Amino acid sequence: MRANLIATAATAAVVLFVAGCGKEVKTPLVTPEPSYVVSIDSKSYEFSWSAVENASAYSYKLVAEDGTVAKEDAACSGTQTSVSGLAAGVEYTFSVTAVAAEGGSDADSEEASLKFKAVGIPGSAITDAGACLTWKADAESYSYRLVAKDAPQTDLLKEDGLTETSLTFKGLSAATSYIAYVNDVPYLFTTAEASPAGKPWVAVVFEYKEFAGKNTIYCHNVPNSIAKDYFTTTENVNVISEGWATESQLAYYIVSDYEEHRPGVYANTAVHKFNNNGAGWKAGDKLFYAAVGEDKNGNDVLNWFWVEMPANPGDDIKILDTKASNR
Repeated sequence: MRANLIATAATAAVVLFVAGCGKEVKTPLVTPEPSYVVSIDSKSYEFSWSAVENASAYSYKLVAEDGTVAKEDAACSGTQTSVSGLAAGVEYTFSVTAVAAEGGSDADSEEASLKFKAVGIPGSAITDAGACLTWKADAESYSYRLVAKDAPQTDLLKEDGLTETSLTFKGLSAATSYIAYVNDVPYLFTTAEASPAGKPWVAVVFEYKEFAGKNTIYCHNVPNSIAKDYFTTTENVNVISEGWATESQLAYYIVSDYEEHRPGVYANTAVHKFNNNGAGWKAGDKLFYAAVGEDKNGNDVLNWFWVEMPANPGDDIKILDTKASNR
């Protein structure tokens, strides 16, 4: 009798031990695989991860290098999320875990994570063949390197000791994403699709800075692959909106004025610096800027802007009016 009781107790202990072990040894869910993409304007990020079978939810967190949590969710039902407003040049870590259902035989997955530096949001003029990027001054000098997004280990261009707050790149491939690292801050941009024949185009981006003691507007011009030449000029009124000329008429006038050597029209100039005829600009002053691209067959296309000067150097130029369909 005593032997039977001992055997029964031992069997119960084994059952309890096994049951206890079974409770502890759950099978972890498959670890999700995270990835992210940056929007074309570099203002937002979309994070996604692979779906995991039997996951009841996902727990994710986005944390800056100083420990600040940019976004988190302990019970996300989907496999993606987006965020904006990240600080340029700051390293972030995005982590995600597949969450197991309560009371089931699965355990939460291991945490998967990825690190990245938030890209800057530059001013930009981009075509199928080139780009100009501008940024706010935050250092005395700058170093940069340019890489293709799909081959980040290979430097296409690099330079140290720059003092300007802009970079212009020529000879780029159409429909290709690049990253320019400026003092290690990444600036992502994608060139335009190949331009159709007969559509010469000049993209423009502006800066407002002090030069030689005067408030000056910098006008950066980037022609596309179809533009054999380009011509630029300024006026003190909005020529188009005031009805002085149509776009096609103004393009013709600008090219004709250059061919007739009239002052105030420039050809193939990558950057202009205008300081209001030496007086310097003040807040609220306005300028009309026009750029005409011309292809090898003499086809002309006009790009134009009516802009207002901001309060201080370094502030953004305000575009009041422009061509409706920039290419």
